[in-house]
Amino acid sequence: MAEDLEASASDLVLQVSLLGSPELSFAGQRLPLPATRKALALLAYLVLNRGKPQPRDRLVYLFWGDRPAEKARSSLSTALWQIGRCLSAKGYLLSEAQTVQFNPRLPLWLDVDQLETGVSQPDLHGLGSALALYRGDFLEGSYEEWIIRERYRLENLFLDGLVRWMAGHESAGDHRLALAAAQRLLTYDPLREEAYRSAMRAWVSLGQRNLALECYHRCCEILRAELNTQPMLET
Repeated sequence: MAEDLEASASDLVLQVSLLGSPELSFAGQRLPLPATRKALALLAYLVLNRGKPQPRDRLVYLFWGDRPAEKARSSLSTALWQIGRCLSAKGYLLSEAQTVQFNPRLPLWLDVDQLETGVSQPDLHGLGSALALYRGDFLEGSYEEWIIRERYRLENLFLDGLVRWMAGHESAGDHRLALAAAQRLLTYDPLREEAYRSAMRAWVSLGQRNLALECYHRCCEILRAELNTQPMLET
């Protein structure tokens, strides 16, 4: 579903993917990632906040606030060197004495931007292309506070879009795609009754009443185990 977005990405100079396993590409060629998780997280932060210069003192506090000031500043310099090395010094980092900025004037394709723009698309094709970019959690394996907040925001953005995609295909009578959307939604949030209802309606429309019944029983079991409750009447 992401063919169009991927094609547009290949026309741009730098491609940064932060949803799922991080990836970095330049002109269609894979680039190495920064050597440490901190440097990778710093790259992500600078890319996401490329609209304005970031004070070095803030970056030191945000990423190395638990270290003595001199060591923290040294760690920032090392991380910036790692990032510059990965980008082959193509002018993407604007480094000043007091600030650092990811150059906003150079072309960039970022999966987070594409997701945020795409989930507002009114047509199902555009929405589906954006949802296909969500390969997993934002910066998988990193757990800084700002990363967790961004991860939660983007996951909810994705899930809201997936609900719309599921409902849109059900309304259009495409029960297989509605079922696929419901099943994917349940892998992320197994407590969403609307997804169970959509899946059951799809199974019935596809002539699989036994699978619809299995789906209902699974819903009952999960709600009882996790919330000690029963499905709503409409389920």
